[in-house]
Amino acid sequence: MLSSLGEKCGRVKNENSVRALLPQLQSQIQDIPIQYMSHEQVAAVAQNGTEDLKESTLYVVENLNFKPDEHSFVEAWIEPEDPNKKQEEEKKDVMPPVDPKKLSPAERKKYEEEQKRKAEEEALRPQPTQAEIDRELRIQKAREEAAEQRKIDDYFDYKTTNKYL
Repeated sequence: MLSSLGEKCGRVKNENSVRALLPQLQSQIQDIPIQYMSHEQVAAVAQNGTEDLKESTLYVVENLNFKPDEHSFVEAWIEPEDPNKKQEEEKKDVMPPVDPKKLSPAERKKYEEEQKRKAEEEALRPQPTQAEIDRELRIQKAREEAAEQRKIDDYFDYKTTNKYL
């Protein structure tokens, strides 16, 4: 038995799981054993064959809306970023400006050494040549074009497919 409960979201939501329906279904159909099958179990049956399945058993497959590819192309769910967390990380990276006049002599010396060390590191860091910059731009452009082509290739228009069925 297949089901499609709730919104077509492509991710697991426990409130739309068919596991909640199993006790009620078992009480309605008492003469046939009912067994739950997750998507992983269905994939294993597809790979290994149906020899392991019992006859006269109703197999209830997990909600199909949990599969991203069930209702056409759905991009994988990515948790939204917390804007507060990002701001906190930026604050950690950016040090507040320091007024050397307000520092103690030991702190001032440490601050000046740190500034000198940063300047030396920056001077030693090799600057990219124009050829390297052009190469990086070409690589980035090729990656973007490849990603766009993958998106086009992976897109599944179910309306067009249904015209031919």
